[in-house]
Amino acid sequence: MSHLRDAHQQTRNQCLAATNSQHWLEITIQRWRQLRLCLIARRFAPWIVVQLLPKMQRIVRGRYRSRSDAEGHLTALQRQLPQYEFVMMFDGG
Repeated sequence: MSHLRDAHQQTRNQCLAATNSQHWLEITIQRWRQLRLCLIARRFAPWIVVQLLPKMQRIVRGRYRSRSDAEGHLTALQRQLPQYEFVMMFDGG
């Protein structure tokens, strides 16, 4: 949740820098909609397939409702892109 808090703080700082209050309101509403959609996606699609990168970084390649869907997509990615490392995780947060 800290990354959401950091993203909100960054957006807030950008908004406060804007001189036009209407512009600030539009940016804030847009960012909150994006955060809400992200939280909804996490709640209803908790299984994720992640591509592991150097320096402890990762890219989420897909979100799935069921474990079997995630396993199927993981297998397909591993076959198509054997040079990359993929893992499946449960994102309950």
